[in-house]
Amino acid sequence: MLERTASPIFHLVQALTPLMHDAVRLVNVLAWPFQSVTKAYRRKRTIDSLRGLDARTLADIGVERNRIEFISKTVIDHPSVDPRRLFPRD
Repeated sequence: MLERTASPIFHLVQALTPLMHDAVRLVNVLAWPFQSVTKAYRRKRTIDSLRGLDARTLADIGVERNRIEFISKTVIDHPSVDPRRLFPRD
């Protein structure tokens, strides 16, 4: 029976995998400040947009004016959470 040997590409990939993991970690560490600034900018833009809406429009989308900051933080930090559901309306 023929013995199957691993290809040189397989060995190369095995050798480079730990280096790639280190490179990804380094990129994440270096990207953190930029992600922070981006989140702050998006949060401010969301707040400004919501504050620009009139009371009727806010009521139509289920947002109370006194919760705009909370909603913008929740939407930016946790996009899968609907902040309107966190405080049910009476």
